[in-house]
Amino acid sequence: MNTEKKVFNKLFKKEKVELAMHKVELGPNLDKVDNIIKSVKTYVSLGSKLENKLSIVKKEMRGNVSDLQKGIDEMQSDMSVLVRAGGEIDDVKKSLSGSGISTAPLDSRKKDIKESYNKLAKALNDWNKLLVEIKNFN
Repeated sequence: MNTEKKVFNKLFKKEKVELAMHKVELGPNLDKVDNIIKSVKTYVSLGSKLENKLSIVKKEMRGNVSDLQKGIDEMQSDMSVLVRAGGEIDDVKKSLSGSGISTAPLDSRKKDIKESYNKLAKALNDWNKLLVEIKNFN
C-alpha cells in the first residue's frame, strides 16, 4: 500500500507553476491606431466632399445632354447637305463632260466637301460617344 500511496501522491501532487512576466508596451501601437483613425476620418470627409462635387458634375453633364443631342442632329443635317452638294457637283460634271469646259474647280469643291464630311463624321462619332458616356454615367 505504501507504493500505492506514493504513486497517488506523485500523481495528484499540486505543483506550483509560475508564469513568466512580460512587459507589453501599448503606447506606440495605440498612437498608430489613433493616427489611422484620424486618417480614416479625413478620408471619409474627403469622400463626402468628392461625392458632393460629383453630384454637381453629374447634374451639369445631364444638363448638357440636350445640347449634345441638338449638336448631333445639326451635324447629321449638315452631312446630308454635303452629300447632296457632292451629288449635284457630280451631276454638273456629267452635264459638262464633252463640252470642253474644265471641271477642275468642281473637283476642288468636291474635295473640300469630302474633307468637311470626314471631319463632321469624326466629330459626330466623338459627340455620340460622349453622349453615351454621359447617359451611362452614374
